Amino acid sequence: MNRIVLNEKDFESLLSNNMIFKGIKFTNEDLLGLITGEIVEIDNSLIILQDIGIRRISKIMDKYIKINK
Repeated sequence: MNRIVLNEKDFESLLSNNMIFKGIKFTNEDLLGLITGEIVEIDNSLIILQDIGIRRISKIMDKYIKINK
C-alpha cells in the first residue's frame, strides 16, 4: 500500500488536472474526504492532505471553480 501526502502544490495540481494526480483519478467524494481531513483510499494508495488550513483550501477551491466556469 502506497502512502501519499499531498501538500498545497499537489492539491492545486490535483484540481487543475481534472482531479487526477500521479495517474490516480479522484472523485468528488474523494476530494471531500481530503478536505475534511480523512485518509482516502484509492486502489493501492492511502492519500491524505497536509494540514494547509481551511482558509487556504477555500482560496484554492475558489480559484479552481472560477477557472472551470
